[in-house]
Amino acid sequence: MNLEHGFRHDTKIRMQDGTSKEIQYIKVGDCVVGENNAINKVVYVGSESADNTPLCSINASDKFFTPTTKFKTLTGWHTLPNEKIKYLHKYDAIDEIVSVDQANSNQQLYVLSLDGNHSHYANNYLVHNWFHKKIIDKIKEKLRRAKERLKKVVKGIIGGLKK
Repeated sequence: MNLEHGFRHDTKIRMQDGTSKEIQYIKVGDCVVGENNAINKVVYVGSESADNTPLCSINASDKFFTPTTKFKTLTGWHTLPNEKIKYLHKYDAIDEIVSVDQANSNQQLYVLSLDGNHSHYANNYLVHNWFHKKIIDKIKEKLRRAKERLKKVVKGIIGGLKK
């Protein structure tokens, strides 16, 4: 599948009820808290083994995210490490970045796709979700089939009116 970005299996995700749940236990249909306390529904959960994939940490915490993860900063959404970014939005605070460390990992990674404003909290940092290309392809295919069925229905109605 090749995840564009992801989180380590034990990354804590802030849930609608105020609790936190490890991302490995999140299911489609669960509701998570996003930017501006929006409630976003999980529409897809992806998982893949991280074969020698870089994982990063913030301020000497445990490494939990890939470098392509977008974080909410004071100037918008940005990936880390980024020397120009000094502050990140957390659930209840703004966090100063002192350091971002990176090392390769072989752990299982998880990623969420959400509806709503496409954001959630991972280890209390506000991050932007990821939308898997396979979901887009499935939606396009369903729309194509629905369009074909609709054409047949309309053709049948028109044929019935001509009689």
